[in-house]
Amino acid sequence: MARSEARVSVDIWDDEDFIEVTVPAQWQFFFLLSQRDLAHSGVLPLRERRWARSAPDLTEADVIRNIAELEQKRYVVIDDDTEELLIRSYIRGDKVFKQPNVLRSAADHLPLIASKKIKATLLVELCRIDAEEDMAEGSRQILKEMIYTLEREVGQASASPSATPTQNPSPNPSGNPSPEGQNKPSADPTRGAPGERGVVTAVRSDSPLPSPPSPDSAATASPSPNAADEPSPPPGRDEPGSRPDVDKICQHLADALVKAQYKRPRITKRWRQEARLLLDEKRPNPVDLDKVLRAIDWAMEHDFWRRNIQSTASLRRQFDRMRDEATTSGRRGNAGTTASAAWNPTDPETYFDK
Repeated sequence: MARSEARVSVDIWDDEDFIEVTVPAQWQFFFLLSQRDLAHSGVLPLRERRWARSAPDLTEADVIRNIAELEQKRYVVIDDDTEELLIRSYIRGDKVFKQPNVLRSAADHLPLIASKKIKATLLVELCRIDAEEDMAEGSRQILKEMIYTLEREVGQASASPSATPTQNPSPNPSGNPSPEGQNKPSADPTRGAPGERGVVTAVRSDSPLPSPPSPDSAATASPSPNAADEPSPPPGRDEPGSRPDVDKICQHLADALVKAQYKRPRITKRWRQEARLLLDEKRPNPVDLDKVLRAIDWAMEHDFWRRNIQSTASLRRQFDRMRDEATTSGRRGNAGTTASAAWNPTDPETYFDK
């Protein structure tokens, strides 16, 4: 069911939080609400470059800045890795839950959402609607089906999945699985501060460990006589070892996140690809390894950026905005903090160039 209009409640101007949002970010919010490809679930693809062509004086940096402000105020949730955006309260604000056919369309869209972070946030919103809103029995049944579906999908990424829908979820939809009494989880990255809108994605492995080779099988193995002399094939693009500078960026960001009390992320091929593009793509101000490493350190000293730079994708996406903020403000951290020694330039105007 295609959307032909966007609904904006007149009560939005009574929302004290919304009137504290800047005019550009308010415009961006209404822009997102009116996109044709906004699903009834409230999710749409993240397309900053394309959206920047919507006005002659609008730039991609403006769009990124506006969306970052909306995310900080929790009007939207973004996932840089899956390139998706959720208008958090869309199903509630647009009264989707009061229209069974439209709600069914939202339910049908759930399998197309790739982001576990967005699914976890959507689960909380649906549980809130189920607990607080009146609706027809048909809508209630569809809503409970959606909650059950999302609990199973989000639960598959937790150590203790719930078998039944949660009526009153905690603000942290993942829960924090106890480290005791569980199989060792595989490391899967999470984005967001512990307990804040993120979802712990520790996946239990039930696969048996491979059996050690028997002496007979070892004896029958016949390696090539020239195996020791054959050179190893070079690593493929975006594979470990293909670019030492890329590997260093990924490792530095992962270590910085651990130091900032986040779970250690898993360095994937996507991580290395985003780091490579950050170094190689053309920018108004050239980027090199040293600038990227110091940008990571700078971000970890700022509460806002520390929450938002959780992967190389978000680092690449927000790099120019961080540079602009650092060079124009000349700040060395938030009030009461001091940036690391690598970020104490003598000239604030050369924050990213020293």
